[in-house]
Amino acid sequence: LALFGQLLGENRSPEDKSCALNVLVDLIDHGGEAATPLVTNVSAACLQHASDTNPYIRRSACYGLGVCAQRGGAAFSGILPTALQAMHSVVVAEGSREGANKEATDNAVDAVGRMCRYHAASGMDLASVMPTWISWLPLRDDEECA
Repeated sequence: LALFGQLLGENRSPEDKSCALNVLVDLIDHGGEAATPLVTNVSAACLQHASDTNPYIRRSACYGLGVCAQRGGAAFSGILPTALQAMHSVVVAEGSREGANKEATDNAVDAVGRMCRYHAASGMDLASVMPTWISWLPLRDDEECA
């Protein structure tokens, strides 16, 4: 895992960062209970890169937060408010529905949906989150999300 951490370093290319995030997220997505100890670190990496200026890195990070919300259980609940705010920032950013940003935005919307579905019982204010999330639908640009 240290190698993937190195690939997320500031001096690494956008391709390296996106690839590293995708591999780490796949570990969470397909690793079952054995991957649970990784959720905190992978979620933190995704949060860190969710505001990246590169839309491909941002897309991978937003996708990762959705997967961590779905698979991470209680390990994800601690960062839920921060993750929701990060996804909101991605969706409402200027130009978020234009060009290469569109897929990152769809992944952010999908991540919020997963947070609502898998963490509704963790004290999330669904009465305010759900109407906002619904207003962001439909997903159009990332076929895997839609």
